[in-house]
Amino acid sequence: MNIYSEQKKMTSYFPSILDKLDSLIENSKIQDSQIVIYLEGGHFNSSYGADDFSINSLNDACFLGRLLIKKYQRKIRLMYGVLVDNLGMSCSEETCSLIPNQNIQEKEHLPDELESIITENTFIKRDKLVLSFERATKNRAIKSLKMLLKNNVSELSEVPNEPYNDIIFKKSFLLARRKADQYVAKCPALIAQHYKDIETIVKKRFPKTEHCIIIDWSELDDKNKVVQGKQASTIFKNSPYPVIDIINIFFCDDKGEIFEINFS
Repeated sequence: MNIYSEQKKMTSYFPSILDKLDSLIENSKIQDSQIVIYLEGGHFNSSYGADDFSINSLNDACFLGRLLIKKYQRKIRLMYGVLVDNLGMSCSEETCSLIPNQNIQEKEHLPDELESIITENTFIKRDKLVLSFERATKNRAIKSLKMLLKNNVSELSEVPNEPYNDIIFKKSFLLARRKADQYVAKCPALIAQHYKDIETIVKKRFPKTEHCIIIDWSELDDKNKVVQGKQASTIFKNSPYPVIDIINIFFCDDKGEIFEINFS
């Protein structure tokens, strides 16, 4: 159960999200295609389990889902996902380092607190919930980057930075470092790949959809890497369709009472 009332939620960020969704859906250029809205909350570290952010963001994702079902009914399809941090790494803006004694896991289960939330929200079919794992995502990101570099994608450049080559997106931020054939993907590349993976999953489940809206909850500390990953996701995309719109919600506190929204 969320720790603040549904009435209070509607004085929070939800009206802004609903207004943006109204605009995206009404102005969609693909009127005859069913729109898929992919809601992703509940992010947690597999070694430590669910924290307050995990619980509250998943509760908010479920609450928003109920509002969307009531408002749009059959005009949309909802999907739910949870991203699991099983990398065993501590990342800053400059470096990523292994955390000692980290138990790397990739199992199809949730902490009890999150399972309870899913069980309470009966409109979510547990077997349809998408669990994504950062470790596998990072490996796929490296494969994607190798292919993009092979294809000489203009948005990427390699800059010597001994003993590495830095792989830069639009001369703006770092996506990876390469030393000979060894690549180290940075967090924005992982996020870009994750959004590409969501596109693939949505298209597989709803082959006829041509418009997907991703609503993704994150902590404010992760804002730079998430926004950069969203920018880079434009070159990771599989194809022009489905059209992808991404709304990022950043919690400045564990409850989400203080927040930022990125619509761009």
